[in-house]
Amino acid sequence: MSFDQDAFISYAHIDNEPLTPGQKGWVSQFHATLQAMLSQRLGEEARIWRDDKLDGNDVFSDEIIEQFAKTALLVSILSPRYVRSEWCTRELRKFCEAAARTGGVTIGNKSRVFKVIKTPFETAAPLPEAVQQTLGYEFYALDNGDPQELDPAFGD
Repeated sequence: MSFDQDAFISYAHIDNEPLTPGQKGWVSQFHATLQAMLSQRLGEEARIWRDDKLDGNDVFSDEIIEQFAKTALLVSILSPRYVRSEWCTRELRKFCEAAARTGGVTIGNKSRVFKVIKTPFETAAPLPEAVQQTLGYEFYALDNGDPQELDPAFGD
């Protein structure tokens, strides 16, 4: 199947707040690195998109939902805020629904949803079952029991 977009990055906007004024946020850094690395591996410009302008009072856009059927992969940046966000979990559910109609959420034994775990979280209950079953990629390390976020450029 052919897709217009290679990937969509789903994240809670609070997780992209820069820790130091003037710096890029964690998600922006992750996006730039993923863009460069995937483009290098594909041998052409990777088509990765994310919504970087919606706020909490915006209406969940049909525009975003319509793009899911044209997008190969979803990269979810999981955090405590993400799993509590109705907006984020709705994006995840809607992508899974669209993926089921466009080749399936899983192809062989590989998922079209990538779980990037930015910060550990308590529950996976609001996440679709297909997502709960994937292992994910941890972008944090525990230091004396406290999670320390890793550089979004490379992770572990």
